[in-house]
Amino acid sequence: MDKIILKSELFYGLDEATIKHIFSCIDHKILNFSRDEYLYDFSEGFKAGIVLKGRIDLCTIDDGREIIDRIYRVSDSFSINFSSLADRFMICKKDSKVLVLDVYKVFEKHKRACTSRPLFMENIINLYDEQISYLTYKLDIYAKPKIRERINKYIYKYGKNALFSNNLSREDLAKFLACNRSALSRELSLMKKEGLI
Repeated sequence: MDKIILKSELFYGLDEATIKHIFSCIDHKILNFSRDEYLYDFSEGFKAGIVLKGRIDLCTIDDGREIIDRIYRVSDSFSINFSSLADRFMICKKDSKVLVLDVYKVFEKHKRACTSRPLFMENIINLYDEQISYLTYKLDIYAKPKIRERINKYIYKYGKNALFSNNLSREDLAKFLACNRSALSRELSLMKKEGLI
């Protein structure tokens, strides 16, 4: 079994035999997506999964501009109920492979006999709770009227080095902070001159 699956948050505290048992109880599949593919069909219902390869972003479109709510990289797990996030969708930023589980199946009555069900459900709920906390953090960013305040919220969570890492382009950082790319570059230059970053 893939080490990423074994060490994932989705299967936290579960051994390989238990994970295999869960796979026998719950519908699952590995899906491949191409770069820049919008995953509209994937972005419906209650989804849980693990990014095995690539990068997938949870996004929304506001006045014709894409805003990145969350970035999922290799080994990241997710538990998202798109019914309560109807305007959100996933987009593939690199060729990606994702293990997807049909979360609704785990709540069906005839699955109650599955001995691994309670532990797995706990992980799904913990991940879902973490997702809500993260979106609350993002709402706090969006509520800040000044770009500098948004940058400071980002720095507080990820550190100054994350602003200039190769993991996130300037364009993606602007989408993440829901601001104009050139305005973001100006503000970062100002903050650099002032010795703040």
